Amino acid sequence: MKNVFYICTLLVVCSQAGFTQWVPLPTGGINNYLTDTHFISADTGWVVGRGPAILKTTDGGSNWINQFTTTSEDISSVFFINGMTGWVGGYAGSIYKTTDGGTTWAQKSSGYIHPVSQVKFSDSLRGSAVIGKWDGFRYGAIVHTTNGGENWISKVFIDEYAFIDLDFYDNENGWAVGTNGLLFKTTNGGDSWMGPQFISDHWLHDVHFPDKFTGYAVGGTSHNDIILKTTNSGISWTVIRQSFSNRLLAGTFFVDTETGWAVGLDGTILVTTNGGVTWIRQETNVPSLFHDVFMVDSTGYAVGELGKIYKYDSNYQYPLTVIRPNGNEIFYSSTQEYINWVWSDTSNVTIEYSYGTGWNTIVTNYPNTGEYMWTVPNVNTNQALVKISKADDSGVYDMSNYPFNIRPFIPVELVSFNAEVWSGSVALSWSTASEVNNFGFEIQRSIDNTDFLTLGFVNGYGTTTELNHYTYTDQNLVPGKYYYRLKQVDFDGTFEYSNIVEAEVVGPVDFSLNQNYPNPFNPSTVISFSIPVSEYVTIKIYDMLGNEVGVIVNEELPAGTHTAEFETNGLSSGTYFYRMQAGSYSDTKKMIFLK
Repeated sequence: MKNVFYICTLLVVCSQAGFTQWVPLPTGGINNYLTDTHFISADTGWVVGRGPAILKTTDGGSNWINQFTTTSEDISSVFFINGMTGWVGGYAGSIYKTTDGGTTWAQKSSGYIHPVSQVKFSDSLRGSAVIGKWDGFRYGAIVHTTNGGENWISKVFIDEYAFIDLDFYDNENGWAVGTNGLLFKTTNGGDSWMGPQFISDHWLHDVHFPDKFTGYAVGGTSHNDIILKTTNSGISWTVIRQSFSNRLLAGTFFVDTETGWAVGLDGTILVTTNGGVTWIRQETNVPSLFHDVFMVDSTGYAVGELGKIYKYDSNYQYPLTVIRPNGNEIFYSSTQEYINWVWSDTSNVTIEYSYGTGWNTIVTNYPNTGEYMWTVPNVNTNQALVKISKADDSGVYDMSNYPFNIRPFIPVELVSFNAEVWSGSVALSWSTASEVNNFGFEIQRSIDNTDFLTLGFVNGYGTTTELNHYTYTDQNLVPGKYYYRLKQVDFDGTFEYSNIVEAEVVGPVDFSLNQNYPNPFNPSTVISFSIPVSEYVTIKIYDMLGNEVGVIVNEELPAGTHTAEFETNGLSSGTYFYRMQAGSYSDTKKMIFLK
């Protein structure tokens, strides 16, 4: 996400996928949601977040001081051009500036009242910031300053979409990304911007360009992650990774065109050393979100929820340290769980566990890979510990800091399953209190409460004791009564049905034509409309001169809410109109096509 710094080749990461050099840092009791980080050297940097929090370290994260005491506004972004001058963006639209290394801050307005998602400066005078409102009425803006942040001028405003991140490769070339794959680009330092361009259906949470031509964007949803790459300065983008195992990615940083990291949900830290062809997951034993990652020299920092700050140092000689299980985890009998540790030595290890009655050997003389897949024994205890020792010297060891739990195997615990009717669709939502080996859920529907049809599949979270929420929408339904159930499927193919929920879709009472979405659009958009009775419907497309350029609906349709997709098929950019005729009802709306 930040300025580019070059580091040495990461041989350990590439050759040993399980060995991680990310370790937690103390934060003095801070447990705020941390949103962004920026370092000017391996030892000196800032981490910001809610609370509000502006944390500064000058000793590589061993100690932190909270510099922000002048306002209650949460902080979303941070950028420094040197050790004294920097800026942070606030959740209420403020941009704060310091010229004394963060001791004092001067508050300025961006001109908007919603989160300043990211702020970047090319020198002490010229800077840009992106603003995004993501809920309700969505909008995004890019503002620019030429006097060090004293005044900010709006350069871009777009409704229905929101900006999330911003990156500059040099003083002139920058990119901004956001919801629904939104992308804008500048080639004059932020004075003007080209866009919008939509490079994905997913929200893009971060973008980073290690050089003028090569860039990476990451994002996704709560159930999947996506990584895109460009090699032509953002003219075209290719999806290089889309997975349903690691879920949303929120931050990325590349030290050159080949080597970079991406972070996200469930403590995910991914690393690539071949330009994104392959990715290796580095374990951290963090169940929460990493929101940002930043690298400088041979050192890296990842920050996120619950005040988590993790540090990577390829040169540090780590003592033997148990990472997982390290206290309060819940493992289930007969399942497989990773035991993780760090140790800079090359010696083999012995791994043991205890539940209050002495030590039991798990494996002896095992290579120091940093991870071992353990089949959890059939015990029931809240006093379990793991000990890892040097294979030929048991006096060199470390063990779990606190006891963890081993419980009998339990199935997926479904705590709620609901159906809500909305505009001709049924929105299903359900929650689980815990899951064991949960591959996912088939969503099934019936019109007679007897014969069920499978509509789709939602991936589960595997094994977890956290509360998880799921949704699925059954769209474009004709009026009637519907019955839904979930088929929960384990990884071994076994399954179990949920209770049945009922929903009744009532047809529309009036004719209506809705605004197309997205708008503006490229290359296609969706138009929805409702008819209360069966009727012959036409929807035609016209240009600004009134010439008919397309027909997307021309048939008799049953009562209900319907959708139709319009593809431009070689039309020029500009304003178009779409007109619906159904019996005596007619309506016309405007839409904008942007290439």
